[in-house]
Amino acid sequence: MCNIFSRLFKKANKEDDLHKKECKINELCSKLMLPDKGKTLLKHLHVTREDGFNDFTILTQAWHESGRFIKVIGEYNYWGIKKPRDWTGKVYKVRTHEYINNKRVNMDCEFIDFSACGMAVAWWIDLVKRLYPDAYKNRNNPVLFFEGLVSGKYKYATDPFYFNKLNTLYKLISTNAYLLQLLDIV
Repeated sequence: MCNIFSRLFKKANKEDDLHKKECKINELCSKLMLPDKGKTLLKHLHVTREDGFNDFTILTQAWHESGRFIKVIGEYNYWGIKKPRDWTGKVYKVRTHEYINNKRVNMDCEFIDFSACGMAVAWWIDLVKRLYPDAYKNRNNPVLFFEGLVSGKYKYATDPFYFNKLNTLYKLISTNAYLLQLLDIV
């Protein structure tokens, strides 16, 4: 009988700890004015950590590409990943812009509409591994990672100031006390 009570007590304590953790996450997300989509990505950072990514590598790029998680494309396309030829899943058509000969040109493009955040994170990791080897090699160093996105055979973005924008944003968010606390929890 004592074993049953002991297990129930441990389970209740674990549930209480999870509830406190969730409340703290919600409090910090509120202070950051972070939308639910941003909170969802934070909960999947363990996947990128297991692959050796610095948290700010993924957060900075997702933050930038999605306009602080307010303009996530479809359900979970945090990184503005366009539809490749072999994609047979759901797509989302978006009015966007590219830089052609250093001139901003508006256009309609099809983007992947991921059905789950875990799927989006896994796809993004694979995309970086395959197309941006210099970035992947430096996935634990945000500044070198950003440089790798724009310096290899393929460029992640056509914006000539993409690296500077990511680097500036990284410096801003990597010193945010609320975000640092949040990353310690998730």
